[in-house]
Amino acid sequence: MNRKKLFVFLKLTFLWSWILWIIGLNYLSEGINQESIGKFLVFFFVGVYGPTISGIITTLFFDGLKGLFELIKKLFIWKVPFKYYLYIIFLPIIFVIIGMTLYSQFIGEIGGFDKMAYLSIPTILLTGLYAGPLGEELGWRGFYCPNFKKNIQT
Repeated sequence: MNRKKLFVFLKLTFLWSWILWIIGLNYLSEGINQESIGKFLVFFFVGVYGPTISGIITTLFFDGLKGLFELIKKLFIWKVPFKYYLYIIFLPIIFVIIGMTLYSQFIGEIGGFDKMAYLSIPTILLTGLYAGPLGEELGWRGFYCPNFKKNIQT
């Protein structure tokens, strides 16, 4: 039964993700402009959710609602100390400042910089959260890894 679950999960994941990514890339083949990039990004980010959606569907099919609740609970396991979350937030800002400083010291003027652009950093971080961890981790770490481990042990 575990092998069937893994097979269904992998098949759904790759079909979902790759079909959407290919459709998105098709928009870029017509030329790269604001509209084509926007459409590509929509298909790309929806495709990123392949593992999570596949994990949910496969769990519902094989384990029902009880299994789904067990899977969803895995989203709320926080085993990393709080300071690492601060690193995640502040290190990109520090790297940008270092990069700007090095550029201005060794290459030349940076030009006008809208200080209000710093306000976009939380939005970018939030977008990154939706694009990465929420799109993939529940599927790969929450569903696939535990089931793969059970499959190896039996």
